[in-house]
Amino acid sequence: MGRQAYFDRLVGQMLGWFIEQRPSRVTAVFGAIIGRAEGEHAIPREYTVASLRSSIEINGGFEGRIEQLDVLPTEVRNVTRAR
Repeated sequence: MGRQAYFDRLVGQMLGWFIEQRPSRVTAVFGAIIGRAEGEHAIPREYTVASLRSSIEINGGFEGRIEQLDVLPTEVRNVTRAR
């Protein structure tokens, strides 16, 4: 996965908080973010997924353990992170 956006640090922190506080809503919210970026803005799904994953890992407090977050959609958990 080569392309991704880098969100503000606060976005990653908010996503991390959301994952911890509202785990039952995570799949729906991430699906909505990914779907709207793709449908309304023609941003490739893979680009958005990599960007969300990176933000969660770097600023959301989940570095090194994102694959274990069962509440995340599978495509976000299992994507290879760009380096």
